[in-house]
Amino acid sequence: MGGVAAYSTLGWFDDPVLSTFVYRNHVKLAALIFHELAHQLLYVEDDTTFNESFATAVEQEGLRRWLATKNDLNALTDYQIDYQRHRQFVQLVMKYRKQLESLYAEDVSTPTKRDAKALAFDGLRDEYRLLKQQWEGYSGYDLWFGNTLNNAQLISVATYYDLVPEFLKLLQHSEYNLKLFYKECQNLAKKTKEERRARLQQYLNPKRAQIK
Repeated sequence: MGGVAAYSTLGWFDDPVLSTFVYRNHVKLAALIFHELAHQLLYVEDDTTFNESFATAVEQEGLRRWLATKNDLNALTDYQIDYQRHRQFVQLVMKYRKQLESLYAEDVSTPTKRDAKALAFDGLRDEYRLLKQQWEGYSGYDLWFGNTLNNAQLISVATYYDLVPEFLKLLQHSEYNLKLFYKECQNLAKKTKEERRARLQQYLNPKRAQIK
């Protein structure tokens, strides 16, 4: 268990942005607003990964458009750098999450799995240190690595980003028309969880993905 910086009440209150989480810079606050408003637009019961990945994709596209209208080149540059770092962080975590999934599926003893798990987390920390060197010492994710790593931490990252590439590809296929994008996402919400995953996966293959 742990605290969260922000959360959605799914329409319980008229204002989705509460006073408890507005103490951040204007770019991060704008990103939060786009994210929480996305939850009010679409929410699927019992599919957290779909909901959070959808909201994260809307957040990224909304922030990109908003910064373009502000004509704030410095803020846009900072956002692009921060986004690239975050993308690398997510890719790193997802890499080791897949390794651990494969490990847990192996027919080996529990002590062997525990030893391999510890080695995997050591590898994750080592690669993060290399990333920090590339980032010239940027320490924005030190807190995430500050405690003992566990499966729940990896899952928390996956929940928010597992399907983001698929949603962004869907947005591209929608020719960045948000009305078409939202309509297709609402159609996906009517399907089963397995059908939604299968449909979203198709958008990563341009030859197979079509918007109907």
